[in-house]
This record gives sequence, structure tokens and C-alpha cells, in this order.
Amino acid sequence: KSQISIASAILDKEPAPISSIHALAPPALEHIVERALAKDPDERWQSASDIRAELKWISASGSHPGLARTTAGKRFPLRVSWAIIGVLAGLAFVLASILIERPSTPVQMVKSTILLPEGTTLTSSGIFAAPLELSPDGTKLLFVARKGEEPQMVWVRQLDTGVAKSLAGTENANRPFWSYDSKSIGFFADRKLKKIDAAGGPVFTLADAVEGRGGTWNAQGTILFSPAAFAGLYAVPAAGGPVREVTKLDAKEGETTHRYPEFLPDGKHFLFLTRHSGAGAGLHPAIEVGSLAGGDTKHILEAGSNVQYVPGYLLYVREHALVAQKFDEKKLEVSGEPAVLADDVMVDERFSRGVFTASQNGVIAFQSGGGSDETVLRVVSRSDLEMRQAKELGDAAPYFNGGDPAVSPDGKSALAAIVDLHSGQSNLWRIGLATGGRDRLTSGSDVYTATWSPDGKEVAYIASAYQSTIRNAMVQSISGTGAARSLVSMDPISLPEMSTWSPDGKLLYVAGGDPRANQLWSLPASGGKPTLLFKDIAFYSTPQVSPDGHFMAYVTDETGRDEVYVTTYPELGRRWQISQSGGGEPRWRRDGKEIFFFAADNRLQAVPVKISGSDFEAGQPQSLFAVSKKGIAVWRYDVLPDGQHFVVTTAKERAAAPNITLVTNWTNLLGSK
Repeated sequence: KSQISIASAILDKEPAPISSIHALAPPALEHIVERALAKDPDERWQSASDIRAELKWISASGSHPGLARTTAGKRFPLRVSWAIIGVLAGLAFVLASILIERPSTPVQMVKSTILLPEGTTLTSSGIFAAPLELSPDGTKLLFVARKGEEPQMVWVRQLDTGVAKSLAGTENANRPFWSYDSKSIGFFADRKLKKIDAAGGPVFTLADAVEGRGGTWNAQGTILFSPAAFAGLYAVPAAGGPVREVTKLDAKEGETTHRYPEFLPDGKHFLFLTRHSGAGAGLHPAIEVGSLAGGDTKHILEAGSNVQYVPGYLLYVREHALVAQKFDEKKLEVSGEPAVLADDVMVDERFSRGVFTASQNGVIAFQSGGGSDETVLRVVSRSDLEMRQAKELGDAAPYFNGGDPAVSPDGKSALAAIVDLHSGQSNLWRIGLATGGRDRLTSGSDVYTATWSPDGKEVAYIASAYQSTIRNAMVQSISGTGAARSLVSMDPISLPEMSTWSPDGKLLYVAGGDPRANQLWSLPASGGKPTLLFKDIAFYSTPQVSPDGHFMAYVTDETGRDEVYVTTYPELGRRWQISQSGGGEPRWRRDGKEIFFFAADNRLQAVPVKISGSDFEAGQPQSLFAVSKKGIAVWRYDVLPDGQHFVVTTAKERAAAPNITLVTNWTNLLGSK
């Protein structure tokens, strides 16, 4: 009745025997046909010549027990039965000869819609994106999704059964990719490159990767990956071992990133996307070909998205259309005009990533609709555990990294960066907590995390100029008078975050997450040389000085996972562990009587504290509401001055999830092109 019912019958239903349609069909012939239609490929005839030999045997055999059947209780005369058998065997022999000699007819193309597991939300765009990934053999589809406010995980769906399951140990995973044999999965999580068996099992860490931007895995056991937003490509053995740099950014050409690598069949050459801006497509985004041996890369074509190789073609997105263009893998050249396979394909404009995938045997999948995961700011009471009474602040918007709200000292407004999807840049906005109204504070640069001065008259933030990878710590008047002033410029690999202002307004704190030199800096608010507070192999982030100025809360992963600690300040000495089973994003209540943080289950925790001089005591955490992480936001919340209400970032509710379309034998779409 439909293409889907045809596909379902092919996959799941056994065909009726020939004898149920034609009572005189010989059992031997019926056996041949049944074996040809077996569901398991190993149980089928392995070649047409095998069928031909079997049919010859039927024709030549002089004794066929049971060949003469009865119909309606009557037996045909033996000579009539043998005549019918002779005709059938002769016809079968002729048919087999024709099938062997004639060219095969094109297999029918089938389109279908993939439904996600009930209650899950697909994470297909943003910094934690996990666009669909078909296994090379076309039997499985992997994606990243979350249930409710739980952490997102890698899911694997078997295309023949439709069964999908999540893989334990892949919490907070993003940008997964398949091994060449479709048996293993690489992914990024917790600032690491990791791998897991596709059927589940232990997770193995392979390399540091602050902000992974895609990976690929060849038949020789090498993984090529992008470890950070502003970085080249690196290689690591899939079995574990040393990491080596493969490509370098060409500063003379203004390159700012190499990302989304894709091995070609020889396992030596690879495709990748290069951009010339801090965010978005920028100027002349291009697909290049590089080699594991190093050396110069070769320009292939201009494209504003990732690219995937399938035999004879390159697939990529061009102005939201999925296209295929002929590609010679020996000459490393494209030819002809691109042919459109589908329009309205989702594209993440900021990260130049199309939501499509292809196997090596004629299957493609893609998601339609917009590629922006918009966020809504809401004010939530600590007693509203299910956030049913939360107040929305204005319209939904593509908040940078999915969050980072910062509440003003007077509790009347909040800061947040919003992305312009056309340019790819983000600007700092002030949002009124009473009305939800917004006004823009910055322009002309890409703005990241921000914080208020203690008196509420200035804001500090991290920014980078368009087509530049250098990041600057900036201070600007909230009144809009006077130009913003730069305090210091920083290496982009350090990924600095503007954490907080000291209570006396004299210092700013900036954290960097480079795995080669994890660091925490204090920076004079009036300008001057920064001071290094921490430099360690462990990751340090989100420093927050207590309101009395005697203690500092921060996060480190020295135990193998993020935990919240408090230490004395300004003399860094004794410390106390606040979270016990994973935690992050600490903030002090304005009166210093509580510390808040998010636990590993995405529930906000409130920890009562007692401070007496240099003595510190933490009480039992109280679990509040749950808020899932929408991106790589440094903070997904801030606390209002009353200590009873919070500004949080929540995902915009969709009327319906964008469709995932699966197409088998997609080359039929090419027609005569």
C-alpha cells in the first residue's frame, strides 16, 4: 500500500511459497526460490552460477519424488505431470540464463521518516552538536539525544529493526563518528576524545580535546580529529598512543580553523573544512584535501558546510540544499555541476555544519528545518522544583553557547550574548528582568562570557575581532558612554572565560582550558599585567570570590571529573571539596550564606555554608530544579540578590521535532545528471 510497507515486508515478512499460488510448482524449484529470498545473506545463493547449476540438475534429473502434486483431491496423469514439470524446468532454466546475461535493473529508491525514541530530543546543532551519522555499512544510525533534563548521550539505532538504545558512559557526548568497520564509535566529551564499542561497553580516553570539531577513523587504525575551535587537525592511534599535529592554520591566508575531517578510501588523504573567521562561514569557506604525511593541502571547492565522500561523489550543503558533485578520488578533483538531492536541509550557520550523513552503500539521512537551537531565559523560584511557575523573559533567541546569564548587582537586569546567525557573530545584550526587553551593548566583535562590576556601572567580557583568533579582555561602561577598553590580549587556544569581578572591584578573573597549560589568572580591572594563580595539568574554571573576599569557589577535574572546591583567598591555602559526585558552575549567594552548583544529574544544588574569619564549613546539599545544558555555556544560571530566585536558560519548546529523512539508493535522485 505504500513504499514503507514494501520496505517493511522486505525486511520482516517471509514471502508466500510458490505452491500457495501455483499448486503444480515443483518443490525443488520452490526450494531454490526460497533460498534466493532468505533474510540472512549468508543463507542465500552466493552467485547466479550456483542457481544455474541447481536448475540444470532439476532439468537433468530423472527422478523427482513428490513432483506430481494433487489439486482438489485429483491426481494428474503421470505423463501430464512430467510434461508440466519439463515446461517449468525449461522456463526456469531460460529465465536464469536471461538474468545472468542481462544487466541488473536499478533498485527502487525508498524514502522513509525516522522517529526518535519517545521522550528524547535530538541535539543536532550548537557547540554540543551531534548531527546524524550513518555507519559506513549502512546498517546503523547514531545520534546524540537527551531525555528531559538528563545529560545527552550517544544513541545507536539498528535500521533493520528500528530499535535504538543509548550507550552508558557517553554522557555529555558530542560530534560522534564511526570507525571504518562500523563496529566502534569515537566521540568528544569532558574535553577529551574517547571511543566505545557500538554495542556498548567500557569507554576509553584517547586524547585531550577542549572543544572537538569532528573526527574520522581509517582502516589502518588512525583517528584524525579537530581538538578545538581555533586549531588544525591532529592524529592519534585508535588503540591509544602519542598525538601528532597533521595540519597547521595558514595565518597568511587568514585561516582560523580546520574542522570536520573525512578520510578518503586510501586512508591517507582526507577532506576537511577551513574557515576564515571566528564564527560562521566568514570569507571563502573551503573544502581542502590534506595528507597524513603532511605537506601542502589542495583546494577542492568553496562550501559553507562539512563534506562527505561516497563512491564517485562529494556530498555537502549549499544554501540549505544537500547536493552531490562528481569527485575523482585519484585525481582529487571535482567535475560537473552539483546535483540537488534535497532542499531545506538543516544547517548550523555558526558552526558551518550540515545535518546530513551518508553510508558507503547508497543510504543517506538528513534533517530538515532550521538549525538554530534557541534558548529562553526564565526566572525560577527555588521552591518550584518542576519549573511550572517559571516566568519567561522576552522571546527565545540563539544565546551564545546556550546560556551564560549574569544578573546585575541590583537584580534588575541580566547580561547575555546573542548570536547573529547571518554574520555568525555574537553581541552582548542587557535583558530587563521585569519586562524581558533587550538592548544591545556591543558591536563589531564576537563577544563571549561577561560579568558585572560590583557597583553595576561597568561590564567586563571576552571578545575577538571578526576574522581574528586573538581574544581580548574588555571593560565597558553600562551607560554606553565612552569606548570599551582592552585590558589584555590572549591566545585563543586558552579559550579564556571571563569569570567574575573581585568584591572590591580591583581585579577580574579569567580562566583558560588549554590542556597543555591549564591556568587561572587575575587581571587588574584598571589594566596591567595579569597574575597567574593556578597552572596545573588539571582543568580549572569558573572562579568565584565570596562576598566577604576571603574564599574562592572554583572547579577542577584533577580527580578525573569536574568537582567544585572552595579555597582560602587571596592566599591560596586550605581547601574544601563541595561536590562529591561531580559538579560545576559554582555561584555564591549574595550574602555568602550558600553556594550553588549543578550536579552531574543536571539538578541545581544549594549548599549552606558557615564562614567565621578563616574558618569555613559546608552543610548538606539541597537538590533544587533540573536544567539540562544546552551548549558549552560556562553558566546556565545566575542567582538573584534575594537568594530565592534564579535566571536560568531553557530550551525553546518545539511544536514538533524536525523530521529525519532516510533515503535508500539515493543515486536514483541524480537522474541523468
